Amino acid sequence: MSRGRILALWALASLLGDPSTGSSQATARAYLDRNPVVLNQPFTLSVEVTGAQRLDAPPPVPAISQYARFVRSASSTSIQMVNGSTTASVTHQFTFVAIRAGTYQVPSLEVQANGQALRTAPFSVSVTDAPAAGSPGELAPGVPREAVLLVAEANQRRVFPNQPITVEYRLFTQVDVTSYSVTSAPSTEGFWAEEVPMPDGPTVEQILRDGVQYTSAVLRRVTLFPTSPGARTLEPMVIELQARIRRRGGSVFDNIFGGGLFDSTVPLVVSSQPIQIEVRPLPPGKADAFTGIVGSLAVRASLDRSNVDANEAATVTVEVSGQGNLRTLAPPAIELPPDFEVFEPEVTEKLALVEGTLRGTKSYRWVVIPRAPGRREIPPIRLEYLDPSTGRYETAASEPLTLDVGGEPPLTGTGVRTGVETLREDIRFIRLGDPDLRPVRRPLERRPGFWIVALLPLVAAAGALALRRHQARLSGDVAWARGRRAHRIARKRLRRARALAQGQDVKGFYAEVGRALQGFLADKLNLPPAGIMTHEATGELRRRGVKYDVAQELVGCLELCDRQRFAPTPDAAEERTGFLQRAEDAMSGLHRELRR
Repeated sequence: MSRGRILALWALASLLGDPSTGSSQATARAYLDRNPVVLNQPFTLSVEVTGAQRLDAPPPVPAISQYARFVRSASSTSIQMVNGSTTASVTHQFTFVAIRAGTYQVPSLEVQANGQALRTAPFSVSVTDAPAAGSPGELAPGVPREAVLLVAEANQRRVFPNQPITVEYRLFTQVDVTSYSVTSAPSTEGFWAEEVPMPDGPTVEQILRDGVQYTSAVLRRVTLFPTSPGARTLEPMVIELQARIRRRGGSVFDNIFGGGLFDSTVPLVVSSQPIQIEVRPLPPGKADAFTGIVGSLAVRASLDRSNVDANEAATVTVEVSGQGNLRTLAPPAIELPPDFEVFEPEVTEKLALVEGTLRGTKSYRWVVIPRAPGRREIPPIRLEYLDPSTGRYETAASEPLTLDVGGEPPLTGTGVRTGVETLREDIRFIRLGDPDLRPVRRPLERRPGFWIVALLPLVAAAGALALRRHQARLSGDVAWARGRRAHRIARKRLRRARALAQGQDVKGFYAEVGRALQGFLADKLNLPPAGIMTHEATGELRRRGVKYDVAQELVGCLELCDRQRFAPTPDAAEERTGFLQRAEDAMSGLHRELRR
């Protein structure tokens, strides 16, 4: 046997043996990728365990929410062989975004490895408003911070309550971005939010920013309506993207294959800056008819007929058109004569986001019944709104309506009929002759029909009570309701995926299966459906006692879907059908585990 083969076998045996050979016991340490860190920018806190190839349990997310918001986590394993001694290490990385400036403490963290409870040493971290002088300012090795920017821009920052604000999140990049996902969306607490529909794929354009050429695309637009006066802060949006970076010192084949064959893909995390919004109090002088709308309104009222008889129905329609947050507009008050009976209005709306605000119409239809004849007047409908351009209140009013009511006057003085008249009922027919009497064979209480009729109300009441409790639990217990409908929603998505399995749309098939798996997992664990993270779901499954192989099978299916979505490899329809069955089995296994 040659010396090269002996060395190769010896190295393989070392890797398959105890990876901690050469280290008496495992040790743990925690460190930052940069210190100080920059406010509103991502940073990475790493927990490294040397002397162990894997951890007994993943470390919990460090408790630093006072000054940083958690984004994601990842882990890696490395094995080094020096002078015949093999040493393994595991690194768990937590990505955060700094949210508050100051000097803080990273507490001691506990890690379980090789049956030991290891603790890291605490240390201080500084959060500054600007990068420290001389800092590398890199998102990743070879990627300067200014090469990828996420910019949030608001069309106005000083508004009245319920005045629309359009916020646009735009990505500027000098590297090739293959995919992205939103890991932390800004909270809209204190706002009514309306998402602006975006195309399936972002529109890419070339933009010159501060004298630098960038490839740019709008990732999100949202229109916000503040609900009350005061200072508001829109938190940063955080995205994780996969960027293709050309390897330094590439070979001659880089030019032949366009650089793609020898490029490397690295994950990057970027965040936008927070936006300060000043919401001014409403000007004084608003009337009782003020609707809360900031924009413009027009009102039109109509009757479906101008002549009716008493006790016949007519329809009053009020149509409000204009711009502003018309979704929050309550039904206007209409003054009807006292002898009118009126029912709850039917509300319809045709609204759309146009130029950063809601525009369209909202209609209200009342069914009214006049109970007495005569000529009836319905006064104008008045709605007050605030014109943001002038800061003054304006009033929109409809024309008055007239309804001629015919017919006979009511029989009672109240104008409302009190009952149905009965005539020729004072003398009733009396039957003559012998009655037809028959002996009773069995007492009534011994007949099955008697008990069926007697117990039927109790059974119906018990069923109604059970249905009411079921509906109350569905509306009150969100986690239980999501778990109940998880299978139904997942089956619906898998049916769509089965239709795509025989086609050529590989990405679409795996995207649909991924949505089914992700939605099923989120519903079963009561986690947010958007941006669910693998480590978070894995930790929750472990906490609920789900077997390791069952959890790993579901996670493996999710990872395969992600790979096929972003870097698809050709496969046959039979393979996709087999994977569909594998995904169904994974969901069924998780369902059985959670029911134990």
